[in-house]
Amino acid sequence: MWQKLFKALLYLLGFFGLFGVVGMCYLALRSTGKVPPRPDLQLDALIAERDYPGRLSILVTRNQRNSTHLIYDKHWPADSGANGQTSYDLGSLDEALIAMAVMTLHDRKKLDFDQPIGELAPEIPAPLHGITARQLLTRRSGIDPAVEDVMSIRQIDPEASDQGRYAFADYDLLWRLVERVSGKPAHEYIREAVLEPVETSCIRFEAAEPEPGDRLAQSRGGRWLGCADDLRKWDLALNSNLLVRFRTMKPFLIPPRDDEGARTRFAFGWEIMNRKGLRVELWRSHERAAACLLKLSQKDFSIVILSDMSHEQLNAAALAMDIVDIYLGREMPQRYVSNETGG
Repeated sequence: MWQKLFKALLYLLGFFGLFGVVGMCYLALRSTGKVPPRPDLQLDALIAERDYPGRLSILVTRNQRNSTHLIYDKHWPADSGANGQTSYDLGSLDEALIAMAVMTLHDRKKLDFDQPIGELAPEIPAPLHGITARQLLTRRSGIDPAVEDVMSIRQIDPEASDQGRYAFADYDLLWRLVERVSGKPAHEYIREAVLEPVETSCIRFEAAEPEPGDRLAQSRGGRWLGCADDLRKWDLALNSNLLVRFRTMKPFLIPPRDDEGARTRFAFGWEIMNRKGLRVELWRSHERAAACLLKLSQKDFSIVILSDMSHEQLNAAALAMDIVDIYLGREMPQRYVSNETGG
């Protein structure tokens, strides 16, 4: 009996001794800076240090095919009452909805990605008739980025069409194409084909008279409002065949190759970046609101950033990259952790 008690005591002392050694090693590593702090606390400190002047919502998620795990959900200012249902101007993040609408029309056999758009919308200027929906989606149309009104275009640059560059007019044309092919106002078709299947609750189109210089409202006849929770739902839908077939979805995140065989900068609207070996897929708002959606498909990891700030007040893409470094710093070898920004 006493021998059994003595053995049990030895085992217990050994366990606590081992626990103590591990704990001391951990504290020693932390004191040398080799063990990073909790990512959520590190991100909290980053936002507090920068003291952004407006409202800001950030969600960080881990995604699986049919579910999403929310690992960060914060809204500022802390006393503003903002939450995941707070509405923001989505700016040109609506281009992601437009791209998906075009893909649903393709799935329904109402248009082909490689069909000249002049056959579908003959009213557009003649120089644009030979451009395809695929070229518009991948930003390889050759349209000058400075163009404000697509109906005034008199020429395009064929040499630029191979490179991929952001031009507001590309998705302005796709908006018109959605209306022409679906036979409905584009915002109504997007609501029916893209938003209702995902069961979003707060993404909505708000008709409005455009203010001078607001080319987004001039093109759409209003603006899209949305919340972080709905963008998280929509992002999850991209990992399934809820909206379109997997075969149609394939080019959504894979950029085409140029004439020399190299991948171009844009997939179907997504800007593809490489951070020291880690592939990043980014959709940023270029118009009005500072906002972005970032995906790391290799890690099943997504970031949603919405704000009511201007691009001068907040570089949403750069902030998203900082968040990538914070959350994946533990998982990736040190050579993958970068201080680059999204530009």
